Amino acid sequence: ESGFLVPSPGYNSVDGKMLRDIAYYQVWGKYADSKLSLDYYENTGWELNLRNRYIKRYMLKGNINASLLKKIEPFRTKYEWDISAKHHQDFSDDAIFDANLHFISSTSVWENSESIDEREQEKITSSISYKKPLWGRTLSITGTYTENLIEKTKSLTLPSISYSLASKPIYELFYDQNSKIPEYAWWKNFSYSYKLKATHEADINDPNSNLSDLFYETTQDSNGTYINQHIAGVKHELGLTYSKKYRGWLDFSQSFRYNEAWYDRDKNYDINKDIFVRGSDYSLTTSLGFSLYGLGDLPGDYIRAIRHVISPNISFSFKP
Repeated sequence: ESGFLVPSPGYNSVDGKMLRDIAYYQVWGKYADSKLSLDYYENTGWELNLRNRYIKRYMLKGNINASLLKKIEPFRTKYEWDISAKHHQDFSDDAIFDANLHFISSTSVWENSESIDEREQEKITSSISYKKPLWGRTLSITGTYTENLIEKTKSLTLPSISYSLASKPIYELFYDQNSKIPEYAWWKNFSYSYKLKATHEADINDPNSNLSDLFYETTQDSNGTYINQHIAGVKHELGLTYSKKYRGWLDFSQSFRYNEAWYDRDKNYDINKDIFVRGSDYSLTTSLGFSLYGLGDLPGDYIRAIRHVISPNISFSFKP
């Protein structure tokens, strides 16, 4: 039920008299609640906290928390803030979304924390993730943001996209599961595979950076050293394989692999010019092999026979 909570009084030599958890608790229907609380310290200020929780079974859950602190110090008064949020959601198509966000004004916000690990923390990390089934595999789109609170540096990876499609028969692109595949069709023995990796990364060393520095602006100092740096690239890996067993015993395989990468710069990158680079390679592999099975009888009570397999194989690879 909604209502006021009982506060907790106290005293210490630094904060003086205190009254913690002057709070009101609010219920929002069946799936959420909130708590607004105030901690008052006679000598050092106050802390206002807002806590929100929500959950709906099999669909979503999460929380959003925020704090505002007034700190009274010798010769000055300052304000600090802390915002964090967690969210998990399941979709009807088996896709999953997760977010874990955390932002603070400075490490001073944790000075009164009861957790030693929190008071000594030097970095905070936020992340988002979306995963969705696609053609029997998982498409993953993620992002991470890390802030070093001591060195005043930031790093960002957004987005990072990955997808890997293992070897699959190529006829699945044209026939559904209920279709009848001709028994002697020559194209039945072809299979394909595909991998994708795409990412954008940023290293921000300017303590006074803004949003443009964080998301796309690359800057250098007078010596050509990167202050804020962004790097982006995409890589594709495509494979095509033909395999067949001749006369029931000879395994033949012919495969082709093609790799291609796109980057926003090369080693001769000029910050004042737009340079886009591309690189690729390919390879061909042919292999032949078969297996011989044998069974040798042995006299004796403990070992009656030995089964052996010999599998000779010869292959040729060409990669210019």
